[in-house]
Amino acid sequence: MTLYLFIKIIHILAGAIALITGLIAMLTIKGGKAHRFNGKLYFWSMAVIFVSSIYMSFYKEMIFFVLIAFFSFQGAFNGYRILYLKKLNQGQNPEVLDYIGLVVGALATVFMLYLGITNAIRNNDAGYVLLIFGVFYALGVWQEYRKFKKAPTEKMFWMYKHIGQMGGAYIATMTAFLVNNYRFFPFLPPIALWLLPTLFGTVLITIVLKKYKKLHSDKA
Repeated sequence: MTLYLFIKIIHILAGAIALITGLIAMLTIKGGKAHRFNGKLYFWSMAVIFVSSIYMSFYKEMIFFVLIAFFSFQGAFNGYRILYLKKLNQGQNPEVLDYIGLVVGALATVFMLYLGITNAIRNNDAGYVLLIFGVFYALGVWQEYRKFKKAPTEKMFWMYKHIGQMGGAYIATMTAFLVNNYRFFPFLPPIALWLLPTLFGTVLITIVLKKYKKLHSDKA
């Protein structure tokens, strides 16, 4: 067995675990044992997917997928780290790891937007995908920067960030699953498989966030 095939198998297994544990974490009571357990499994599965994706993308010389790997993991990383930064609104300072994540995300965003623009000019579908994801990526990085520079005002800001970032990471996981199984969706154009999960996922995340914000505002 070649190293590439071995890593690909690990990548597929980690992807399957992420799809299952991420869904369980979303559907179970927030803060409960099942939610925390599956949430941790999901995060570390995403970490394995991230590392294996980088290796496979460079091996196949597909920079496009390297950037998608960074985009996918950034949400999981931010969503996981915010659980350790619950007191930002009380003067807590981010750690070095958080700033490293911010800088790496900013660099990846610039490169993603650059490739998106150059490919879109050539009327390449990959360019449009990179541009759309790049815009979401840039907004996420900017929000992270503002969160570090200006203390959040909402008491449960960390929960909203956790839901939004982990939800975004799960959208990326689902997108990867659909794209890699495109043969089962012959009635859809390839670009639709890339963008539909983002469209529906963003709407769903928005609805969930509104629900929790209303719940906590009613308790205040």
